[in-house]
Amino acid sequence: MEDVSSRIVEKAISLGCQDAIADVITNRSYQIRFAQNEAVISNRWRESTASVFFVYDKRVLASDIKDLSRVDEAVERLVKIAKGSQQNPD
Repeated sequence: MEDVSSRIVEKAISLGCQDAIADVITNRSYQIRFAQNEAVISNRWRESTASVFFVYDKRVLASDIKDLSRVDEAVERLVKIAKGSQQNPD
Protein backbone atom coordinates (compact mmCIF):
# COMPACT_ATOMS: atom_id res chain seq x y z
CA MET A 1 0.00 0.00 0.00
CA GLU A 2 2.91 2.35 0.62
CA ASP A 3 3.84 2.42 -3.05
CA VAL A 4 0.28 3.35 -4.07
CA SER A 5 0.39 6.72 -2.33
CA SER A 6 3.79 7.59 -3.81
CA ARG A 7 2.57 6.45 -7.24
CA ILE A 8 -0.44 8.77 -6.96
CA VAL A 9 1.75 11.74 -6.01
CA GLU A 10 4.29 11.05 -8.78
CA LYS A 11 1.52 10.71 -11.39
CA ALA A 12 -0.16 13.97 -10.31
CA ILE A 13 3.14 15.86 -10.37
CA SER A 14 3.95 14.46 -13.83
CA LEU A 15 0.56 15.72 -15.06
CA GLY A 16 1.40 19.27 -13.99
CA CYS A 17 0.19 19.58 -10.40
CA GLN A 18 2.26 21.88 -8.22
CA ASP A 19 1.28 20.03 -5.03
CA ALA A 20 -0.11 16.55 -4.40
CA ILE A 21 -0.92 14.64 -1.23
CA ALA A 22 -2.18 11.05 -1.05
CA ASP A 23 -3.22 9.10 2.03
CA VAL A 24 -4.09 5.41 1.62
CA ILE A 25 -6.25 3.88 4.35
CA THR A 26 -7.02 0.18 4.81
CA ASN A 27 -10.10 -0.66 6.83
CA ARG A 28 -10.87 -4.13 8.16
CA SER A 29 -14.43 -4.90 9.26
CA TYR A 30 -15.81 -7.98 10.92
CA GLN A 31 -19.39 -9.09 11.44
CA ILE A 32 -20.52 -12.04 13.54
CA ARG A 33 -24.16 -13.01 13.93
CA PHE A 34 -25.15 -14.98 16.98
CA ALA A 35 -28.23 -17.15 17.44
CA GLN A 36 -28.89 -18.86 20.77
CA ASN A 37 -25.42 -17.95 22.05
CA GLU A 38 -23.62 -19.51 19.07
CA ALA A 39 -21.89 -17.84 16.14
CA VAL A 40 -24.03 -18.56 13.08
CA ILE A 41 -22.48 -16.35 10.39
CA SER A 42 -19.09 -14.72 10.24
CA ASN A 43 -18.08 -12.17 7.58
CA ARG A 44 -15.02 -10.01 7.14
CA TRP A 45 -14.14 -7.23 4.71
CA ARG A 46 -10.96 -5.44 3.81
CA GLU A 47 -11.37 -2.13 2.02
CA SER A 48 -8.64 0.25 0.87
CA THR A 49 -9.24 3.82 -0.27
CA ALA A 50 -7.00 6.75 -1.11
CA SER A 51 -7.75 10.33 -0.12
CA VAL A 52 -6.06 12.79 -2.47
CA PHE A 53 -5.44 16.54 -2.52
CA PHE A 54 -4.15 18.20 -5.70
CA VAL A 55 -3.22 21.80 -6.56
CA TYR A 56 -3.07 22.70 -10.24
CA ASP A 57 -2.42 26.37 -11.12
CA LYS A 58 -4.29 27.73 -8.03
CA ARG A 59 -7.05 25.17 -8.51
CA VAL A 60 -7.60 22.94 -5.49
CA LEU A 61 -9.15 19.47 -5.68
CA ALA A 62 -9.77 16.96 -2.89
CA SER A 63 -11.33 13.56 -3.53
CA ASP A 64 -11.29 9.85 -2.67
CA ILE A 65 -10.23 7.01 -4.94
CA LYS A 66 -12.13 3.82 -4.11
CA ASP A 67 -10.75 1.46 -6.79
CA LEU A 68 -7.00 1.27 -6.23
CA SER A 69 -6.55 -1.12 -9.15
CA ARG A 70 -7.26 1.82 -11.52
CA VAL A 71 -5.24 4.54 -9.80
CA ASP A 72 -3.63 5.98 -12.94
CA GLU A 73 -6.96 6.52 -14.71
CA ALA A 74 -8.48 8.05 -11.58
CA VAL A 75 -5.58 10.50 -11.11
CA GLU A 76 -5.75 11.53 -14.78
CA ARG A 77 -9.49 12.13 -14.47
CA LEU A 78 -9.11 14.14 -11.25
CA VAL A 79 -6.34 16.33 -12.70
CA LYS A 80 -8.54 16.95 -15.75
CA ILE A 81 -11.35 18.04 -13.40
CA ALA A 82 -8.93 20.33 -11.54
CA LYS A 83 -7.83 21.93 -14.82
CA GLY A 84 -11.45 22.77 -15.62
CA SER A 85 -12.39 24.18 -12.23
CA GLN A 86 -12.18 27.78 -11.03
CA GLN A 87 -9.01 29.18 -9.53
CA ASN A 88 -8.91 29.63 -5.77
CA PRO A 89 -8.17 33.33 -5.07
CA ASP A 90 -6.54 32.48 -1.73
